[in-house]
Amino acid sequence: MPARFRVLQVFQITGRGRAVTGDVLEGVIRVGMVARPEGSDQQGHWLIGGVEFADNPSSRESHIGLVLPDAPPVEDLRTLLPSGTVLVIEAALQA
Repeated sequence: MPARFRVLQVFQITGRGRAVTGDVLEGVIRVGMVARPEGSDQQGHWLIGGVEFADNPSSRESHIGLVLPDAPPVEDLRTLLPSGTVLVIEAALQA
């Protein structure tokens, strides 16, 4: 069963690549899995290169960060993944 993740923010991490923060809606997310926008097989599939805890004490919020090193440039990714977009996360296909 795939995991589901709601995107809150898209940004660039120097030396790591593109990343999204958000919340896991269901399931388990691991490095090496593949993320894609829910309901669309055409907008891209991106390998998850990192799963991290993203804590913001000033706003008393905690979220999960996913590093997507092979995703398109951050400006394009923001267009593809506006806040509220749900990602479907599945195991990568083995060749």
